[in-house]
Amino acid sequence: MSLFEIIGESVDPGSTGSVETGEPPREPRSRAAVIVRGVVALGIVGTVFTMTALVGPLASGRPGMVAGVMGVYLLLAYFVRPQPDYDNLGWMGGIFDNPFRYSDDINRLLVFLMIVLWPGRFVSTSIVDLFRGPPASAA
Repeated sequence: MSLFEIIGESVDPGSTGSVETGEPPREPRSRAAVIVRGVVALGIVGTVFTMTALVGPLASGRPGMVAGVMGVYLLLAYFVRPQPDYDNLGWMGGIFDNPFRYSDDINRLLVFLMIVLWPGRFVSTSIVDLFRGPPASAA
């Protein structure tokens, strides 16, 4: 954080996004969509384990480590939802950093986290919906 950003934020503070936590709201989906998404999600999980096995021999403890890391990632992706403020991403829609604000840096970090967590959110919500079934309004 530069001196310009500290002074700029004190004069004209920018808005930042937020991070929502907790179980996400369930979107209504048809039973067929839930099954297709669940099969795709389980295929992604299987592909990750297969690719891990092909990279190197599965030494003792390695499948557990992969499962643990994937489990933590999927839990984070399911329960943590970054919500950046898209109006404060920097200059020209986020192409250039605003040297007078650090709040745009926070929003850029939230965008990055949202992008990193999106595949895990797809997989985790799809698996949860597959085992729970579609919400009552969509059934």
